[in-house]
Amino acid sequence: MKRNLFILFFCLFIVMLGYGLILPVLPFFIERMTLAKDATSAEASFQVGALTGIFALMQFFFAPIWGKLSDQSGRRPLFLMGLSGFSFSMVLFGMGTNLMML
Repeated sequence: MKRNLFILFFCLFIVMLGYGLILPVLPFFIERMTLAKDATSAEASFQVGALTGIFALMQFFFAPIWGKLSDQSGRRPLFLMGLSGFSFSMVLFGMGTNLMML
């Protein structure tokens, strides 16, 4: 039981670390992209707010759906699918060169 709990907490730590590393860098990243296209800093601020707001909104809507699916099919498959999807999205985010890719 302790080993499984440790693995779960370690995976959760990795996910939160990824989000915690991106959030402070995100405004500079977006400002760099928008100012390269002669946009204002207000537009860059809007982009940061939109990206973080969409994350929270999607989590609000999809958490109950994922919870119901995990009750039906088990937590491990959905947890692994969510972790691999998060990893894939972080790779895509790291390769992003414009706002649409973010």
